[in-house]
Amino acid sequence: MPSFIQDSRVRHYYDKDRKLSAALGGPQRINSLAADAQVAFRMKDVIWDAALVYAPGVKWGQQAKTIVAPVVKYREQIAAAL
Repeated sequence: MPSFIQDSRVRHYYDKDRKLSAALGGPQRINSLAADAQVAFRMKDVIWDAALVYAPGVKWGQQAKTIVAPVVKYREQIAAAL
């Protein structure tokens, strides 16, 4: 994602062991992770190809401002949400 969006706050994670997906509650929680969710495909057992944008000051476990997936489809929305 950093190649899509030029912003020093952007972080990319490759979740080989699916630990981040599990920590977020897995795909069954995808729509509750953010106030605005735009997910264009069904995720079966792991959250993948997704971007979450958090407001400044948000702590771990709090809701994101937005979640989108797949990243390439929503890159303009991600940039605007930052």
